[in-house]
Amino acid sequence: MIELKYLDVHKCPYCECNELVGEYIETSGVNGGKIRQHINGKRWETRKFSCGYTVQFVPNFNDTTEIHHCKNSNDEQQIQEQVNILKSEVETFATNLGLHHSTIQHMINCIDRKDAISHINQSY
Repeated sequence: MIELKYLDVHKCPYCECNELVGEYIETSGVNGGKIRQHINGKRWETRKFSCGYTVQFVPNFNDTTEIHHCKNSNDEQQIQEQVNILKSEVETFATNLGLHHSTIQHMINCIDRKDAISHINQSY
């Protein structure tokens, strides 16, 4: 992995997972791929753990912020339960309308973020 200078989170605060799947330093598309730095000299750094927890150092505020929740957190489990209810209700509604199975499956895939159109802004 790369050396991050400012991000000091080394494990997930929810499940204590410390297995990394990615570390990133934001680069500029304008400056030939050079590391992008804030005027204060610090840079945007991101770390992602295998549990899904993703944290980023933001130099604007000189602080870290959570980008994605840990899949083991209570909040994420509650969200997943609500999503499962939503999928069931959408499937029942669409079936009652007489929609084709492939259309219903596409709708479920969009809810699950499995279809290409739903991956916009899901880069981490």
